[in-house]
Amino acid sequence: MRMKRKNLKKMSRRIFSVLLLCLSISVMGQNYQWQAKLDTITADGFYRVQLLPGIVSKCESRCNDIRIYDAQSKEVPFIIQKPMPKPDSLLFREYKILSTEHTKKLTTLVLQNTDKNKIDNIQLVIKNADVSKTLRLSGSDDMKQWYVIKDDYSIWDVYSNTATSTIKIFDFPLSDYQYFKIEIFDTWSPPINVLKAGYYDTYKEDTKYSELPRPDISQIDSSSVKESYVKIDFGSYGAKEKMYFEVEGPKYYHRECTFGTMHIDTAKNGKITKSFNPLGIQITLSTNGSNTLYDFHILYDEKCIWMKISNDDNPPIKIKAVKVYWMPYSLIAYLQKGKSYKLNFGAKGVSAPVYDLINFKDSISSVSPVALGAIVSIAQTKAQAASAGPSNKTLIWAALAIVLLLLGVMSTRMIKEMGKKE
Repeated sequence: MRMKRKNLKKMSRRIFSVLLLCLSISVMGQNYQWQAKLDTITADGFYRVQLLPGIVSKCESRCNDIRIYDAQSKEVPFIIQKPMPKPDSLLFREYKILSTEHTKKLTTLVLQNTDKNKIDNIQLVIKNADVSKTLRLSGSDDMKQWYVIKDDYSIWDVYSNTATSTIKIFDFPLSDYQYFKIEIFDTWSPPINVLKAGYYDTYKEDTKYSELPRPDISQIDSSSVKESYVKIDFGSYGAKEKMYFEVEGPKYYHRECTFGTMHIDTAKNGKITKSFNPLGIQITLSTNGSNTLYDFHILYDEKCIWMKISNDDNPPIKIKAVKVYWMPYSLIAYLQKGKSYKLNFGAKGVSAPVYDLINFKDSISSVSPVALGAIVSIAQTKAQAASAGPSNKTLIWAALAIVLLLLGVMSTRMIKEMGKKE
């Protein structure tokens, strides 16, 4: 009989453990602040859920806190995909040199702008020569009638200390002629050797970015330390993959920049001191550079950063705007026809999920897109449900109370029956 009572107690403890587990499960998930429902699933298969900036801005670092749940609140495994960013590349695009003619006092080059692009400079690759020259540029659409574009343009120091040729940039008013004629005056010295002519173009790789709202920026220039400090406030958008800096300044500039945070101390006497703390990320802003920063992991979660610009003895450059881009993540999950699913996100301190599905990502060949509904606040939804009637939490507690009461009655009856039998 004692054994039966022990078994009864064990059974009761197990039941209570199960109930507590159910209770903990019901409480779990309440840390999530946001939710978005997936559209109706029309067939079994793998689906792609695109994470738009509106979702990413409400997530924790690297979107570790995103989960997919079905109608029964069961977690649905997924693979998170992120395309790798490919930096822009500088390419030298040549203009075809149709003719080169030398006379005693003049070298004439005729270039073809085949696509009639609008251009404001031509970059000449010249064999090293320690000489100065004067140039004139004309344009034409038929190579018969020529129109002057720029006259009396001087170049000097036509040599490089590290290569056998150098590049000289010939700037002029924006033009779209099909043919350009460069006349180099050789009155005082022999001709220079122009190897090729063209321009450097920033070739953008086929990587799709989504632009986020532009951050607020403010700039402080200090002549005493020959530095500028730019505050970049991203607001709520912590996730970012690419930043482009729009610069206003001299025609030619080359500035080393360092990113960091600003620590502000206030002394007892009210004096405020600021100290710049570098984060180990740098960029060179340059006339011929892309002025773009990629995949800066340390800055990923920073809502506000500072950029220190070293001006040396040059006038400060001005950061007119900072364009911030996000490379959208995708979730790949197997979803079933007729079932409803939701995306929960916005929970602090949640680690990235670990699913078996990641080991089979190369086996997934066909993926269909599925759209997300509006982003709603989970807390607000619960509040609205509570005002309309009993909440899920109330129903859960009521159900647990009934189950506990029934278990108590059953246990009492069983004990009484065992007593009678004794």
